[in-house]
Amino acid sequence: MDPSRWTLSGLFDFEPAMLGDRAYEFVAVGLFVSRGDPRLLGRVMAAYGRTFSPHELMAHTLPHVYSNLPWYFRELPAPPEDTLDSLAETWFGSA
Repeated sequence: MDPSRWTLSGLFDFEPAMLGDRAYEFVAVGLFVSRGDPRLLGRVMAAYGRTFSPHELMAHTLPHVYSNLPWYFRELPAPPEDTLDSLAETWFGSA
């Protein structure tokens, strides 16, 4: 198998079944799967066929059902500046 030819064929739903914005689903992907890796998050969103801005994902992070900011700050990359914009770019930026 050639990893350069792999394609996304499905996406695990990390959330309870409910109606809502699709960006809400990608909060878990950004935090628990790509863990602040912009290249990986960008590839997942490209394969999905839709991108979400870092600010949009951060807006869904704060009220997220699994939100645990102290854990995120311990486990995910620290932003270069102490601002919410910098945090959004660090955790949810994509390349």
